[in-house]
Amino acid sequence: MVVVIGGANGEHLLRVNPGHFHLGGKYMATPLPMMVGGSGVNYACRLLAMGIPVFPILPLANDDVGQMVTIMLGAAANVGSSVLGLEDLYMRGNNLTTPFTTILVVGSERTIINEFSTSIIQAFSEHWERCLHHFQRTKMADVVIIGHLHADRCDPPGQSGGISENIICRFRAQGDSIFVNFGVSQYRLGTNRWRHLLDKVEYFQLNIDEMREFVSDAGLESMEDILAWFRDKCTVAITMERMGAVARLKGSDSVILLWPYDLGFDDIRDTTGVGDAFMAGVVAQARETPLDNDDALCRVLENGRLWGAYACTTLGGANECPTPPELDDFRSRHRLLLETECRSLDEAKPMLRILDRIFPQTGA
Repeated sequence: MVVVIGGANGEHLLRVNPGHFHLGGKYMATPLPMMVGGSGVNYACRLLAMGIPVFPILPLANDDVGQMVTIMLGAAANVGSSVLGLEDLYMRGNNLTTPFTTILVVGSERTIINEFSTSIIQAFSEHWERCLHHFQRTKMADVVIIGHLHADRCDPPGQSGGISENIICRFRAQGDSIFVNFGVSQYRLGTNRWRHLLDKVEYFQLNIDEMREFVSDAGLESMEDILAWFRDKCTVAITMERMGAVARLKGSDSVILLWPYDLGFDDIRDTTGVGDAFMAGVVAQARETPLDNDDALCRVLENGRLWGAYACTTLGGANECPTPPELDDFRSRHRLLLETECRSLDEAKPMLRILDRIFPQTGA
């Protein structure tokens, strides 16, 4: 059973021709049906569709959007013949509304506008405690995924991030493996907030821009410095959009260079939720492959890369989750640009410096 704790929301996707777009203009957009997403929904649906049992803890109200999310979770579970822990899925309270996200896509750029009420964020603290109490009485976790928790930004002053910290400590105390893919509410708190907790985490993933913001308070700039900083803290993976990912196993002297699939512009429909798909693929493989050596981490990451690449070819974060035969078919029809490489840090330095130039710091 995988416990998934993360975001849930309705999603409206708007595509605009980048050649004609400017702020203040008026545009016609092809109407698209409302979708569902959020980190928790994206992880849960992808795992369920692959037949992996999930217990989701999500900020869902019993409204139209919340019911739509529940239907999507149930459909994914039915496709994968998996188990979904839907006990008490909705949050308790009056006048609660499930969060909603509008995604404006202009060429390759995405602007995301989140709408969420203060009331549902405040209610989440009680909700996750109640769900966790129920779960611990009836089930055991294989892996715990912590995604974006908006509620982490609304704690009392000086205590932001308290919900994620509590979750990490509670599950770690009972020996569960914790996989973290923070959202903006968490990674913007910086390394000073999370440094003392990273040794309780099995695996930590951010994309390159998020990682740069996360480590900015530690004065880290280059990929080499970031990977070196994580060496004795936890296993880390940095995803890099079209360039794949780099990773380092905790305590290892090696760096893993994970090159992407050769997808053409026509193959890529939407990159929404690709990082979440990558994380779900990592967790799916990590349930069977302990992260105790570099070869094991390579296998786990390669599964994440496969799931992430497939997600690029579909719309939305959770609406078109593949089954095992569909993933196998995708893998047979697409090739990698390069095979995964495991190099010493010294051998990897030239490539890491190239990646620094491809993905410069904001304002650099």
